Amino acid sequence: MGGEIIKPKRRHFLSKKEVKILESSIKGSWISEIVGTLRSKSVESAVFDNFEIYIANGVPILAKAKKDIFPLLSFLLSLRNVETFPTIIVDRGASLALARGADLMAPGIRKISHKFELGEIIVAIDEEIKKPVAVLRSLSSSNKIEELIESKGKGKVAKNLHRPNDRIWRAVKYL
Repeated sequence: MGGEIIKPKRRHFLSKKEVKILESSIKGSWISEIVGTLRSKSVESAVFDNFEIYIANGVPILAKAKKDIFPLLSFLLSLRNVETFPTIIVDRGASLALARGADLMAPGIRKISHKFELGEIIVAIDEEIKKPVAVLRSLSSSNKIEELIESKGKGKVAKNLHRPNDRIWRAVKYL
């Protein structure tokens, strides 16, 4: 499974109108980081069975899976300052679980760096290596998660959308 080659069904350039539609469908406070990249480049779409990857000037930057549009980990790892995105700093145990595909649970959170709302795309950062380990969709607002952490509460706080070595990660290698 890990060595599986994942190739797109089709790949095509987006028109300016399609790029504007894509921009308008991006939700969250991280949109400004992506929109500048989309506007200054030629944008392609690589369509796979159950996801799509958007490529700006030859660099894969976004993925769309089901209703979620989110930045690719490979793109986030190339940025100098990923903290322009809403981020959650996680402990090593949570980081390892996220890398295996688990959802984020409250006890693994060390710090929330930006405020965010329910359903927003957020990035999990490993507290030790200080690098992104997963892209998540929040299941609560940052305020509710902070309250949960303060009360030593437990439970799932974010859904894992993208992690190292998942199908999207492996597909990016072949674009």
